Amino acid sequence: CMSTVIDLTNLSPEEAREEYARLRKKGHKYHAQATWYLGERYDSMAEANYAALLESLRQAGVILEWRRGTAITLVPGTWKERVTYRPDFLVHQSAKEGSYYVDVKGMKTPIFKLKMKLLKYVMPTIRLLIVSKDGERWL
Repeated sequence: CMSTVIDLTNLSPEEAREEYARLRKKGHKYHAQATWYLGERYDSMAEANYAALLESLRQAGVILEWRRGTAITLVPGTWKERVTYRPDFLVHQSAKEGSYYVDVKGMKTPIFKLKMKLLKYVMPTIRLLIVSKDGERWL
């Protein structure tokens, strides 16, 4: 397995867009199965299962609400040039505890790793929980 190392400190926004496009052309190595939950399509069964967990937490009063994540712009530009990151969920705990994003990952791809570096640069204080399922437990 060959690892891609990218030095983002020297990339201009245009170079970051080009690097993103280059990595994206490689396609998906792992094929997740789309799954439906509460009338909504999720990209994977793990994502749908996490949505069910969040709904259980909402019904139990542990969290106030949850919803699907919305796009965060990492590199601005026209529709074709722009680089965005869309976390799977936005969770509202309480007025005191605030909110956080959740991303369900089966595999951390080079594109995901690049987007995480860009996200930390664009939004250094973002609260993001990255989870994956190991058998019956969420990690």
